[in-house]
Parts: sequence; structure tokens; C-alpha cells
Amino acid sequence: MEVLLLTALVRLAFASVTTSPTDSPARTSSGLEVLLQSTGNTIIRATVSNIGNQDYNIFSKNTIIDQSPVDRVQITVDGAPVQSRGLRLIYGTDELDESLFVPIPAGQSVEVSFDIAATHWVHQSPHGKHKITAVGSFQYAELNSTKIVGHIPYRSNGLAVEVDLVKAAAAFEGFHPPKDELRRRAYISDKRCTKDQIGQVRNGMEACAKAAQAAADQAAKGGSLYTVYFKSDFYQTDISKHLGAIANECKNFNLGAIRIYCDDVPGINECKVGTAAYAIQNPDELTFCPPWFKLPLYERCDLSGEGRAGIVIHEMAHFKRVHDPGCADYAYFKGASKELNAYDASQNCDSLGYFAMDLYGKCPA
Repeated sequence: MEVLLLTALVRLAFASVTTSPTDSPARTSSGLEVLLQSTGNTIIRATVSNIGNQDYNIFSKNTIIDQSPVDRVQITVDGAPVQSRGLRLIYGTDELDESLFVPIPAGQSVEVSFDIAATHWVHQSPHGKHKITAVGSFQYAELNSTKIVGHIPYRSNGLAVEVDLVKAAAAFEGFHPPKDELRRRAYISDKRCTKDQIGQVRNGMEACAKAAQAAADQAAKGGSLYTVYFKSDFYQTDISKHLGAIANECKNFNLGAIRIYCDDVPGINECKVGTAAYAIQNPDELTFCPPWFKLPLYERCDLSGEGRAGIVIHEMAHFKRVHDPGCADYAYFKGASKELNAYDASQNCDSLGYFAMDLYGKCPA
């Protein structure tokens, strides 16, 4: 997948291409516009246009302009979400390399194209009519900087796309060849984890279990910190159950069904600069990358704080096997997570992770 920087004039030319939008492109309050177009079966083109006056250096990871096979879009058929196999990446905020950023100066645009068959099981849908949108949050720095200074929520236009399921199945198999070995129980891969790493993983799981259970108990009661992250008591029961399920999985992870690696999963190769961990579903796999092992067990009580236990909670929150439904990534990092509305916060992995870590570490709300 290529990322192309376009001028505003070229962006307008692309807008004339025939697509099947269900609504208009969405403009954020900061002057960014996200437009989706269908260019053939499961291929989607996304254009992010800066129509405001401020320049942005966008942290691209886990967004619509990410070059990795992440969940860039949300797909539904007959109102039900299509199962995803996209990566869920998480980064240590102290190791954000400039290669992870995409500059979008005022008046310019970035365009990406990607195949939804690489990340979603559209070929298993009951029919070909799918609806597609992109919802998320851009973290940004100033131009020529990698220090995150703000975030911009985004929501694209919607697309109604007719997918050829046979072609989608062939594309999916091309991205995901079948594996010979499928295990029913979780295990730490001895081939990809040293003895010291296995010890750190076990400590991370134990800390996850303690913090997530404490957060589950507190979520059931509410309180000031709960309100900061989740705004309303409407989703209180769901949040408490989700955190409780994470605590149970971390406590009994050797009896579960999530495979744990301390290095890249074969064929994925996403332990790149700054990547702390990533999760992938179907089959369920959790990979801890080198930066994760350098982090403290618990987060620091500041906006850039990341800890091994919090990252475990974040990644466990994604797995549908742990709790159905799993979480999405509507916002990353503490500041952006605190500004989500009640529904999005209840479905956001970082919201659950930071709430649990702030509670356990007795951090100020």
C-alpha cells in the first residue's frame, strides 16, 4: 500500500471518480476531511485532506493511513459487523520514530489504497452488500517533530459496496495462507521467548489480572475516575464485565486459547521501530515486541506513561474470545481517551487500559 501526498487541486480531481457513497465526506473540527471511494471489489481508496490553516505531522499508526494491515475501516452487512483479522498495534510513546508520521500541510492531502479482504472476513458474509466507514482519531505533532501535542477525531463518509465473495475469498487466502498448526490452549512460545522474557510475560499477566479485576470492581461502583473515562453509568455493567473477563484471562492465560510470542509472528513482521505489542485474531495471537520488555511493569502517572501491564490489558481487550464484543481503537493515549463520548469510551481499548492503570497506581483523575 502506498501513501501519496497530493495537492488540494489533485484531491478535487479524485473527488469526481464514481463511487457509491451513502453520505458526504466528514470534516473534523480541525479542518481534516476523510473521503472513502471504492475502486473495484474489495479495494478502497481513502483521501485525507487538510482543508484548514494548520499544518499537521500525523502519527499514522492504527489510522486510515497506516501502511500495516490494521483495521482501517469498519464494515457491516445487514447491520452486523464483519469479523476482522486486522492487526492491533500499540506503541510506546517514548519511542515514536519519524518514519511513523505522515506530514499533511495545510491545503494538501494524503491518499492510500488498501484491500479490505486483507483484514476482514467479507468472503464469509451472507451476501455481497456491505457498508464501510472509517472512524478513529489522528494523533499529531508539529511539522518536523515527533512529540504528540494533540489529537483529531475523524469519521469518514459511508460507502455501500457490492463485493464479489468468490474474488474476496481468493484475495483473503492470498493474504492469509492456512497454517499447519492450530492449538486450542494458550502457550508461551519457547522458540520465540527466552527464559527472562517468559518471566516478564508472566509478571505482566499477573499484574494485568490484579489491575483489571480492581478496575472491574470499581467500574461496577462508578466514581470520579470512572466518570472521567466513561462519562455515563449507562455502560457501567458492560465495562465491568469486560474488565473482569480480561482479569480472568490474564489470571488463567495458560488455560486459554491465545498464543503468546516474544518476537514477530511468522509472516507478520510488525515488531518495527516503536512497536510495543500487537494482537491478531483468528487465530488469536499476542506478540510482545522488544520495546515492551524495556517498559516498567506499571505506567507512570503522566500523559506519556506506558507500562507492560497496561499494554496487556489493552491487547486483551481486543480479543472477542476474551469478551464479545472486543474493543476497538477509537483513540490512543490517555488524553484522547478521556475525551471520547460514553459509547466510544466503553468500546475503546486504551480507555479500559488507562482506567485500570490509573486506578491501580492511584493516579489523579
